[in-house]
Amino acid sequence: KQWYQRRVAITAGEFVADESNALFFKFISEPLDSPLSSEQDEYQEGVSAVSKLFPEVTVSLLKLSLSLRQYTSRISMFNRIAESVFRDLSCTDRSVLLQVDSVPTCLDSIPDVSTYLTARGVPRNVPTRVKPIKYDHVYRENEGRSQVILYCDIRDHLSRCGAVQEVLMGLADKGVVTYIFRHMYKPGKASPVRLSGYGVELAIKKKKVPTATLR
Repeated sequence: KQWYQRRVAITAGEFVADESNALFFKFISEPLDSPLSSEQDEYQEGVSAVSKLFPEVTVSLLKLSLSLRQYTSRISMFNRIAESVFRDLSCTDRSVLLQVDSVPTCLDSIPDVSTYLTARGVPRNVPTRVKPIKYDHVYRENEGRSQVILYCDIRDHLSRCGAVQEVLMGLADKGVVTYIFRHMYKPGKASPVRLSGYGVELAIKKKKVPTATLR
């Protein structure tokens, strides 16, 4: 399956998560909503956000991971999961995408989040839950409580992502839910990944090798 370019902020977020889970949630809580007119602007935005959390030597490692597209496959995996989970629902670009105790839903507005969770009986004890995947971002594990997974583009803070996350983090801090974050990226905003690195041309020349006649 073809890979696509991902926003630098998403890639930077995965880099931060590998360094520190706590700093990851701090990173995605910071609004990244300034206008971007070029790929260079996007690159500078991501690097600048990480530089607020780590020393220059770590930022240099981020730049290397960006050049190698180290996290492209991981982010693509998150997108494939989201496509599978919400495939049968009529979600819009403005929907808040949640998965509560394995049940996916699309909500029209941020206030609907608390209303929906209350209607689902949250808080409640849940004897069995979906096991988080290896790269899931778990904010706070509250054993036996409802599991709420938010799917969101971390650059979409003004409209949905940041505000919904604030609600879910507050509930997790109170021990009401286990909050998990998964990236989601609109395919329509992505472009195919360009190959990078060194190109090597292998030229094979035909060479006649004389044979000796044995007598």
